[in-house]
Amino acid sequence: MKKNFISAFLLIISAFFVQIEAFSLDDEALLKSDYKTAYINYNNNLKNEKTAQNYLNMCKVIYMLKDDYNAKLYCKEALNYIEREKNPDLELKSGIFQMLGNIYAAAYHNNDITFEYLNKAKALRESNSDTDKYELAKLYKTIAYMYNYTKNSLLADEYYTKALDIVTNRPEKKYAVIEAAIYNDLALIERRKQNYEKSKEYLEIGIEKAEGSGDYVNYSLLAALYENTARYYEHNKKDKASAVTYYKKAAESNRKFPDKKDREFSESDINKTNEYDSILSENEIYPYDININLILGFYNAKNDEKVSEEYFNKAINVNPQNPFVYADIAYIYAILYVNNNKVNTEYLNKSKEYIKTAETNGKYSPDIYYSLANTSMKLNLTKNAAKYFKKYMEYSENKLEAVNKVQTYFNSEKNYFPKDIKNDILK
Repeated sequence: MKKNFISAFLLIISAFFVQIEAFSLDDEALLKSDYKTAYINYNNNLKNEKTAQNYLNMCKVIYMLKDDYNAKLYCKEALNYIEREKNPDLELKSGIFQMLGNIYAAAYHNNDITFEYLNKAKALRESNSDTDKYELAKLYKTIAYMYNYTKNSLLADEYYTKALDIVTNRPEKKYAVIEAAIYNDLALIERRKQNYEKSKEYLEIGIEKAEGSGDYVNYSLLAALYENTARYYEHNKKDKASAVTYYKKAAESNRKFPDKKDREFSESDINKTNEYDSILSENEIYPYDININLILGFYNAKNDEKVSEEYFNKAINVNPQNPFVYADIAYIYAILYVNNNKVNTEYLNKSKEYIKTAETNGKYSPDIYYSLANTSMKLNLTKNAAKYFKKYMEYSENKLEAVNKVQTYFNSEKNYFPKDIKNDILK
């Protein structure tokens, strides 16, 4: 509910206002990708009152954080609650069916169950003239995706058109995110048909909509649009300079999902293991924080490797395309290798493995190359470090600043570098 509408009733029904405002703020947090705020609020609401709506809210936020298994559990509970009601809220019920359809489409690829849930949601939403148009557009987009997935192009086109009819030229910026996602889908369809120029046209529209969505920008979606554009330039135009530009943008966008900020992991984070109980409590309040899971992974590595890997995987699963998480884990294993007097080769091998994945996911990202160079130095892999320092300087926007940064690194006593390799890098 809009704030100006709420304020009109403020003096008349203040108790009602407090309830609605709280829900509205929760909803805004989710729409604006502030997942931590949404998760904490929704979880507290569920602890206070077990309702279909509160279970559905938890399902939504966990689904956005790519935890499909637990999202399904919450949505199933939401469905159990609402099916026991004599006069259920049909809009709410359609939302539960819709989310279950999303989950099965994204994670389980069970077409029959997916269409069963999506069609149930569609029947309820289309029979309600006051249904939430934003949710209806998302529903049509998912149905279109599924028809395309099952190679029914006619129905896919029909539902993409239905979705676009709702979202096009809407003044509310949140609709731009759906529009951007639709054009990303359409671009991939055209690419499969080898209609590369049409695909590029759709990608340009998608990027324009995603970049212009203001507070509602979804950096995971934006990263996908940038990466698909980079592939177009790389494979179809053989234009490396443009491909590099978009691959860099993709890496930086992935870096911002889900945190919406340039999150970094450093020695200071590792030192926080001294506050283990406090860190563990934070994880219980919000179990999807990347840095906290990395800290817990580091802490448990020396005692229980299985538990350690579970925390690392939790950090990765929030956004498996984020190259910086893999670089962080490579760095952590390098620290573990050094701290164990370089005798545990398993740490060395794991660090190398994550270095490779970070490089693959973050190609042409200067920050990734610098991070991997630093990690390689900790592992005493000087030739590897030299390769990454060269790439860092090559792909940095400010070449002089990059050279000075590398020179400063070499000048540090703790960062000994063989003179011949150093000269080769800086020549």
